[in-house]
Parts: sequence; C-alpha cells; structure tokens
Amino acid sequence: MSKSQLGCVSNRSEHRGLDTSSDRKLFEYRERIRKLLGESAFDRLEIFLRENIVRRLTITENPYTQTASFGFSEIDYNEGSHEVVGYSYTDEPSGHCDVVENIVSATLTSDADGMVATDSAEVCDGRAEVFLYFSNPQPDDRICIDADHNFSIVYYPMLTGSRPVPTRPACASGENQSLPPSNDCITTPPLANVTSVTYQLIQTGSTGIDTNPNAGGGERLFPDDDTPNDQVNRQRIRVTARLAENQAGIQVYFRNFDLDDPSTDTTIDPNGTTGGDNNGAVSGDSAGQLSATSAVTNSSGEASVNFTVTRQPGDNFAIAAGVDQNAVSGVGVNGTDLVTSNGATIETNCDGTDLVCRSEMLTVWRRLHIEVDSMGQSQGNFLNGSTQSSGVIRSQATIPVTLQNMEVNRFERGRLKFITGPTSAMLRVDGNSASTVSVTNLDPMGSSISYSSGDDFELYDDDDFNDDDGTALDGDANEDIPRPDTSLISNSDSIASNVFAAAYIRPVYDLTAGESSNISFEINTGNTEMSIIFNNPANFNNIATEANVEFWTIYLLGGYQYSEDRDGDPNRTVNGALDTVWGIADVQARQTNGRGALLFTEVGRAREYPTDWMSRPVSVAYTVAHEVGHLFGCVHDDGELMEPTTTRTAGTLPPSCLRQIRIGTTTHP
Repeated sequence: MSKSQLGCVSNRSEHRGLDTSSDRKLFEYRERIRKLLGESAFDRLEIFLRENIVRRLTITENPYTQTASFGFSEIDYNEGSHEVVGYSYTDEPSGHCDVVENIVSATLTSDADGMVATDSAEVCDGRAEVFLYFSNPQPDDRICIDADHNFSIVYYPMLTGSRPVPTRPACASGENQSLPPSNDCITTPPLANVTSVTYQLIQTGSTGIDTNPNAGGGERLFPDDDTPNDQVNRQRIRVTARLAENQAGIQVYFRNFDLDDPSTDTTIDPNGTTGGDNNGAVSGDSAGQLSATSAVTNSSGEASVNFTVTRQPGDNFAIAAGVDQNAVSGVGVNGTDLVTSNGATIETNCDGTDLVCRSEMLTVWRRLHIEVDSMGQSQGNFLNGSTQSSGVIRSQATIPVTLQNMEVNRFERGRLKFITGPTSAMLRVDGNSASTVSVTNLDPMGSSISYSSGDDFELYDDDDFNDDDGTALDGDANEDIPRPDTSLISNSDSIASNVFAAAYIRPVYDLTAGESSNISFEINTGNTEMSIIFNNPANFNNIATEANVEFWTIYLLGGYQYSEDRDGDPNRTVNGALDTVWGIADVQARQTNGRGALLFTEVGRAREYPTDWMSRPVSVAYTVAHEVGHLFGCVHDDGELMEPTTTRTAGTLPPSCLRQIRIGTTTHP
C-alpha cells in the first residue's frame, strides 16, 4: 500500500482516554488499516512512524499566537515509466499535535488534464507527508503541486481536560495557509523522437536484405522461397523504429506506404508520382500489411512490428514512424518520397528533431530458378540410300537414287558419302528432289568419279553446329550438344549480363542436382516432341515445382534444330531472310504458364546464313533471353530483344515487356 492510500494516520496512543467522536473515528480508521495490512505490516508501519517523526509533546506557546512553520513540496518525474509523484511536507508549531487535528491537503495538477490527484495527511509531531501519483504525463506538460495547511479541531487536554473549542483557521492567522507553489512545478520533457526505421529478417536464409541496385536505390528483399518445400514465410519481416534516447514504454506509431515506381518510362509507370501502383497485394492492400499500427519501446528505445510485403517484382514500400500519432497520420506520398502534412520531405536519417522518420525504400525482387540441360551426342543425322544406275561424275551430275520422299533441297550444301563403290569420292550436294541428288565433284586433282547401280551412300545436309567439319560434313556425329548460352541471363544485378534485372528478377542456377547432359538426341524437335520431353520428370527433374507461386522454376534445354520445315534445310527465305527457328517456349502469347524453352544450336551458327546475315547482332545468347521473355508473357510486338530473329537488333527488354513481367507473373513464368 502506498502512503497516499493510508490517508490521515495518527500515532497517538489509546491510553490518553480521549473518547470524543473524532477520536473514535480516528481509532476506527486505525483499526481498519491494521486489518488491511495485517499485524506484521501494521507493526512495521508503527515503527516507521516512531522512527521518522520527532515528537514534540511540550506546549511552549499559546497555539493561537505562535507562528506556524510551513514546509515545502516537490515533484519527481520518472521518465522510464512515465510517472509523476508529488510530495508535500510541512512542519507545525511545537505542541500542535497535543491540541489540534493538524491537516495538510495537497493537489497535483496538469496543464493538459487539470486536477489529476489530491490527498491529505495529518500533521503530528512536527511533520506531515502527502504523496500524489500521476501515471499519464504528456510531453511538455507543466505539472504543479499545491498544498493547504489548516487546523480542524482544537484540544486543551492538558490545560482544562475539556473539549469545547470549534474549528479555527491555521495558527489563528485568520486564513488557511498555502505551501509555496512557485518552485513546485515541472515541465515533463518531450518524448524522444524516432531517429531510424530499419528492416530485419525474421527468418534467415540464403538471401538477406541488401542494397537495391535498380532505380531509386534503397534496399531489396527476396520474399520467395529458398527451396521448393520451404515452410518459412519470407514475405514477413520486422520493422524497428529507434528513438533518440533509450526510453522504455514509449508508444511509437507506424504507417506503411506503396511508393511510386521510380521508373521515368510512362509505359512502366503510367500513373505519375502518386504511388499506389504496386502490382501485388496483401489482403487487398498494395502497400503490404503491418502486424500492428503501434508498438511500445523496450529499454533500448526500440519498438518493432512485423511487415508483410507482396511478391510481385518491382513492388516498393516505405514505413513511416513517430511518437506523434497525428504527425504520422498526416504523412503522404510524393514519388518515392514521403512527405509531412506540410509537404516537407521526410528523411531516413533523422536527427531527433523530426516528428516523423521513415525507412529506406524497400523493393521486391524475385529469383528465377533454372534447370539447364542439353541433348546428348548427335547420332543418325543422315539418310541411307543407293544409286539406281551407273554413271561418271566429272564436275557435276545428277544421280538417280532409291531414297524416296526426300524433302526437296533438304540436302543442299550438304555431302554425299559412298559406303560402297567410290568410297573416297568428295561430292558436295547442290540440291535434291524426292528421288535424285545433284552433286559437284570436289576432287582436288579433278579426277572423274565412277559409280555403279546399287552403290550404297549416306546423305548429309550441311548441319555443323560448331563449324568444325569443313567440307567433310558428317551430321555432327558423336558431338555433344552444348547447353544454352545463358550469358544474358546470368546470376547478376547488371543489366548487361542479366537483361531481367530491369524487371527485378535474378536468375539463379541452384538446381544442378537435376541437370543432365544425356537427354536423348533428336535431329528435329517440334512442339509436340518438346512437350513430351518437358513432361518427362526424368528430363525436367523439377517439373513438380514449376507451378509454385513462391518458387519460380523454368527448364532450358539445348536442342539441335526445329522441325524439318523450319530447320534451315533447305535454305528457305522470307523477305530475303532465312526462315529458321532458333528457339521455342511452351507458352501461348501473353501467357505465363509455360514450363521452359528449347534452344536450337545448329541453326544459330554463322555459316548457316547468307552474307547479308553475317553482320546482324543475332546470337544464341539473345535467343535464350528472348525465349525466357516469352515465358514471362512477352511477345514479338513488344520489340527490341523480343523482335523475331530476322529483325532482332537490340539486347535489352522493352518497357512493354518489363511491365508485362511485373504485372503478369502472378503465378509463375
């Protein structure tokens, strides 16, 4: 029990024989305290009173004429728990305890709340103490303590033994006396302001919160899963506001904001500088979600709440925090800035004078987990046939053959190799019909080549994916097909080596356990064959995870060439350009439900093309990035890197594609 609850406690002993109603009330009150505290605690209270109060039992002056000696009051302020305790003391003239009920009444007032506490205590044996408590002081609030001292009953037990005297003013001065209030006021210090607002991971993992390398700077978060079966919610992080001082128990208020996209391109950011343009949402809110809008500081002056971000790449956020709720409520968005209600820009590094502080801009990035495979060694990339007649080839000739239903001119610029007959013959294929082959004798000595009816031969087209066969074309026999060239979709933040960095996507190659180099070789792979390959878990080992919204997976397979009608054999042209397919993605236009892409290495070699194609900036690396763009929903009409092969002249993704990637990838690429 605090002293303010004890009220007026007298330490008069009962043997004085006082039997007036006021005495009885006093003793009744004393007994109530005894019962409330218990005997042991009450005994300790009586000892305290005897040890701390100097008894003055001798009347030396007439109580009506002697001068009262008033004491003082004081106020303590406890910053840590936000408490104000007022103390009022007084000394009374010697002997007053024997002749009067001598009372000090004290009041604690707040400029903000008016009277907040009042109490009184009996002066006995020279001293009274009143304790007043206020638990909710406001910053810059002026709090004062005032006290009045008066006599309530006058006794003359030692002079007359009678009790006739009415209540008189304090010390017969004609008025109640007030304790001096002038120096008994304090102004509670202002609350320490927030000086920093920072982010921390709740769960650690393979990625942390680091610097955002894209426009606007700030910090970056990967809220996706580390592994396909990751059970950790990596969307949720901790936001901590720190005060300028280590004050505990301070209420800090938080607000989260969807900042404007920092891009200056109106295709990517069509809504100006107003913000509210994130493409994802948490519980319907594009600004993410706070676990609470306020928190209380700990002994280090730190208050924390949890914050859940969206998963869309490029979504960006900021958190404002302060101890002034109205100031935090008035914060608005201007571009990537937060501003006060007066339009002043809010800083991230605050000096303690700002009512509101803010976090760095936090931008969402996503990882694209890529399984990379390639077909095994080239096998059987030729046709077998035999001659239908005999003949001599001096320079050029057309040979009737038993091979039926050949694609016209499929073998132009290829090679005919005799297995029987003139086995050393060097014959270039100039063209073919369904049943004949036109050849040129390449013998350096100019010798004639004779063949007989029924001679067996192998017929090769000009396939040579690495240009290492010269004129001795052999269908790349026993040569391993390389993996796709991923140099433009590297695990990098640089747009020069990762074109998807502009879309806030980081390719990672952490699925090596599933990679293989022995996918069965196919000479020609069309859409149907591609689908069969991709649906086989023995090939695409991570196919079971590719639809996981929190773990994006795609499959890149190095193949040989597309279907026979567009594999560059023969050299068909469209508008003067070779009609070939460099790669295909298993996705429809503007869709994002594909599994991966098949990249063809044979048609990408320089020698495959006429002279006017040699200078075009088309590369296998461009094609790989182009096909991955299709997996994100980009189309040829977007332009630049997404242009068809015949007109592709840029190695960067266009704004319309970047916007598509950031808007359309709500499930998986």
